[in-house]
Amino acid sequence: MQKVNKPRRAYYHYFIFLFLCLGACKEDKKTQSLQQVVAEWTGKEIHFPEGIPCQSLGKDTACMDPYNPTAYKILLYVDSTGCTGCRLQLAELKQLIEETDTLFRGKLDFLIFYQPKSKDKKELDFQMKLYDFRHPVFMDMDNQIDKLNRFPSNPELQCFLLDHSNKVVAIGNPVTNPKIRELYFGQISGVRRTTAPLTTIQVTPDRLELYGMKAGETYSSVLEVENTGDKPFAILGVNASCGCTVPTWSKQPIAPGGKTEIRVEVKPESTGFFNKTIDVYGNIEKSVFRINIIGTVE
Repeated sequence: MQKVNKPRRAYYHYFIFLFLCLGACKEDKKTQSLQQVVAEWTGKEIHFPEGIPCQSLGKDTACMDPYNPTAYKILLYVDSTGCTGCRLQLAELKQLIEETDTLFRGKLDFLIFYQPKSKDKKELDFQMKLYDFRHPVFMDMDNQIDKLNRFPSNPELQCFLLDHSNKVVAIGNPVTNPKIRELYFGQISGVRRTTAPLTTIQVTPDRLELYGMKAGETYSSVLEVENTGDKPFAILGVNASCGCTVPTWSKQPIAPGGKTEIRVEVKPESTGFFNKTIDVYGNIEKSVFRINIIGTVE
């Protein structure tokens, strides 16, 4: 195991923060514990393969230089397991890239390495056109970047914040977890955000049941969020477990006793039964409120 030149106290606080963000990882024969992953990867240099082509909207495009000496880079690796839309979440990724372009212009690059199955290439083209996603994606057909680095098997730990020399500063996916996004933004900006006082919320309904939908059609639902505590509630983010589900919400804090709405659009891509989730992140206990979405697509 590679030694990490990092103060013990700083490493301990970072591990506790990451543990709270991602939740406890169940340790088994195939998966390292979260603490082992943090110890191994923090400070480790990422190596990039040469000659990997890039695509945007289904067409070849110029690749970003992984060795460009910007202050920071976010490396997102997506392998061939699972569905393309669920793993990439291009709507949320596009929003994050646009936000960081505004906040850290010239100080941050996004490097997206995708290892598609042969049949998934058309699916990626469809997803990029659907969300007008124009950022270059490295099409790593032979999975060369993973062969060079041997990334963790947990998908939530296959995203890294790198410094100017491509060494890992932090681990976790800011696309799917607003707490990790705060960690990344604090590191990049040099400003650590204070934790807001905790409150409580109630979401109605706390479970969506959508039966008899048709593939390719869009269905809309509304979730009502009530602040049942005595402190203002701020929605830090709303994350759907599948790219076919797109939530929108107000960024304004909700006063105690106040209410707001989260609008959810679901556009199923395939038939059958589904069971998805929407996570509402904010200043509440455990940082997240989960809503299940179940239904059938005909």
